[in-house]
Amino acid sequence: MSTMMDKHLPSNWDSRGEILSFLPRLDEARLGEPLLDISGLSLRFGGVKAVDKMNLDVKRGEIHALVGPNGAGKSTMLNCICGYYRPWEGSILMDGQQIVGRRPDQVAQLGVARVFQRIELFRRMTVLENILVGRHRFMKGGVLSSGLFWGAGYRQESAHQQKVEEVIEFLNLQHVRKAPVGSLSYGLQKRVEIGRALAAEPQLLLLDEPVAGMNLEEKEDVARYLLDIREEVGLTIVLVEHEMDVVMDISDRVTVMSFGCRIASGTPDVVRTDPEVIRSYLGA
Repeated sequence: MSTMMDKHLPSNWDSRGEILSFLPRLDEARLGEPLLDISGLSLRFGGVKAVDKMNLDVKRGEIHALVGPNGAGKSTMLNCICGYYRPWEGSILMDGQQIVGRRPDQVAQLGVARVFQRIELFRRMTVLENILVGRHRFMKGGVLSSGLFWGAGYRQESAHQQKVEEVIEFLNLQHVRKAPVGSLSYGLQKRVEIGRALAAEPQLLLLDEPVAGMNLEEKEDVARYLLDIREEVGLTIVLVEHEMDVVMDISDRVTVMSFGCRIASGTPDVVRTDPEVIRSYLGA
């Protein structure tokens, strides 16, 4: 890790214990196997090729960055994975299952969680309540038990809240857990969004510019949390980001896009020296 990543450590960095114990742990025997396999993906908007015969493989337990200039098709790729866009052609396999044509809620049920570029929180709800929304796909109570908040409804809510408290502790949000998110700084709101995604118990976490607009300390915090998530539970992460210091520090592999196409893919050291990447994106 570079000096940037070594300057600041969260206060409870060495004492998290069983935090995020509810997240599924990656079987080390499957480490490095493909979790997401995209082949020949294409999507057009009118005459514009947003994605053009794109190939991408993401291995279990890795942080895979997707970078490129504005308009390269990075966010469009995430929208295709999540089911918001339906590609014209190509295949997207998630854990061996074809997900092209599935609704976003069906993709979420397979263990895909997304943090958007723009903050999409319920501003008048508390931090705890917003993160609890991430547990929605596991909530099975009926209208009566949930509305009256007794019996099975009460037990279910308590169990979900216990998991949310683990996320809050992991992300150092205890001091604002009951605060409306609209009153928080931008950096804290982005942290809440990551927490809501973690509460959904994903196999695959998609992050669209998670550190955009943050100051240096906030960027370091988010980068450390992502590394810790990967180290503790082996969560697979696809990261779209323009902050190249963060990308090069935390990514296992980097794929570079330009005009909807892949122009390079490999380790950060390999990609940063690729002549086509330098010409198209990084600059001399």
